[in-house]
Amino acid sequence: MTNQSTTTNNTHNLNSTEDAKMKTTITCEQCGIEMTHHTDYIEVRNADGERLGNIYSADPGEDWEKITHGACPICDEWEDGNGHTCTADGWEGYAND
Repeated sequence: MTNQSTTTNNTHNLNSTEDAKMKTTITCEQCGIEMTHHTDYIEVRNADGERLGNIYSADPGEDWEKITHGACPICDEWEDGNGHTCTADGWEGYAND
């Protein structure tokens, strides 16, 4: 069994190992979403594994850095880079496939 530490920020708790920056997937303990870092975007899924949407930005690496330090696209009400608010039900105003 692998030991896991919990990274705590003043607003969110993330399940992550100490090398969270190197992880490709991080789960927010507050809302349960899973965020996966890809080269050009961040994929977001709910706790059941259903895709909520993707986050596109000029610098996905910078956004991932924020996530590894406790930010959460859902809890912090980010936009997806296309003007849609990220919510636990999917991106507001956007029909997910």
